Amino acid sequence: MSPTHLQRKFTLNLLTEWRKLGLPLGPEPVLLAVSGGADSCALALAVSELSQRGKLDCRIVIGHFDHGIRGSKSAKDARFVESLAKRLGFRFVTAKAKASVFRSRSNLEEKARIARYGFLQSAAKEIRTRAVLTAHTRNDQAETLLLNLIRGSGLSGLAGMGSVREMDAAGTKTGSDSPSGVSSETEIRLYRPLLSWASREDTERFVSDCGVEPRTDAMNEDPAFQRVRIRKQILPVLSELNPKIIEALARTADTLRLELDLLSGDPEDLAESKTISSMRSMPVARLRELPRAFAVHSVRSWILTRKGDLRGIDRERVDAIVDLACSSKSGRIVELPGSVSVVKRRGRLCFEDVKVEK
Repeated sequence: MSPTHLQRKFTLNLLTEWRKLGLPLGPEPVLLAVSGGADSCALALAVSELSQRGKLDCRIVIGHFDHGIRGSKSAKDARFVESLAKRLGFRFVTAKAKASVFRSRSNLEEKARIARYGFLQSAAKEIRTRAVLTAHTRNDQAETLLLNLIRGSGLSGLAGMGSVREMDAAGTKTGSDSPSGVSSETEIRLYRPLLSWASREDTERFVSDCGVEPRTDAMNEDPAFQRVRIRKQILPVLSELNPKIIEALARTADTLRLELDLLSGDPEDLAESKTISSMRSMPVARLRELPRAFAVHSVRSWILTRKGDLRGIDRERVDAIVDLACSSKSGRIVELPGSVSVVKRRGRLCFEDVKVEK
C-alpha cells in the first residue's frame, strides 16, 4: 500500500530535520529510543518508511528500557516494542531496571529519567553509535517551559530543550542544548528530530494512519506528577486564551534559545552578522558560515534595515529565508508582508517589490 498524504508529509518533515541536524544518512548505526507511546512509535515508523524509500541507509536499532514500575503492563510495553522492531526489520535492544531503584515513589520521574538515559548511553556504546534519537515533540517543549517557569528558572531553563545535546558517561544529559550541530566520531549525542516541528496530535494521527495502536501509560494521566497537571489542568485553561498555546510556548522557547546562543556565541560571529546584515544584498556564502542563531539574527536585522519594520515577520518567515540561503532545495523566493519578497539570485539575497496585477 502506498503512503498516504499525511504519511508523506510527516516523513518529509522528518527527513528535512534529519539532514538539518547532520544525522547520518549512510551505513552508520543509529539508536532510536522507543517507549511504545505514540510519539516514539511515530519516529520509528517514519524512519522505517524513509529507509524503505532509500532516503536513509542507516543501521537502525530500537532501544527500549523497561522501568518495571507498572508491573505486567511494563512487560507488555517491552513485548510490544520488540514486536514493532521485528516488524520493521530493526535490531532490538532492551534492559530492565533493578527493583530497588524504584522502591521509593519519591522523585520517581527523576529516577526514571536517569535510569533511562543510563540505558541509552550503554546501548549506544554497545552498538557503537554516536547518535541517540528520542521523540520529544512541541508539546513536550511547551510543558518543559511551563515547568521551568513555575520553578523559577532563568533563561537557560525557559529556553527549554534543544534539538541536540551531548550525553555524559553516566548516561545523563550534560552541557547546553543546541539547536543544531554534528557530533564528532567519539561523542554520543542525544538528538530530538521531532522537537522543532511535530505536535503530539501529529504523531497520534500518523501512527493511526499507519494502522498501529500504540501503548498507553496510566502514569501520563496521574495528577501526582507535575507535568501531568500542567498537561491536563493548566494548558487547557491557557488554550482558552490562545487556542494555539502549545505552538506559542514552544516558539517562545525557541526564541529564548536563540537569544541564549547569541549571548554565549563567538564575538567574531556577531561582528560578521552585523556586517552582512548592513549590506544592501546579503552574500549567501557568508550567511551559510554563521551558526544558526547568528544567521537568524542577521536576517532579522537585514529585514528591519531594508523594510523599515518587522510587522508580520514571524520566526517561520525568517527561518524560511535562512533555509533559502543555506539549502539548494529551498526554492528561490520567500514572500513577505507588504508586497515585497526575498529572492536568491547569483549568490545573494535581494529584496524585490512584488508586482500586483490590476
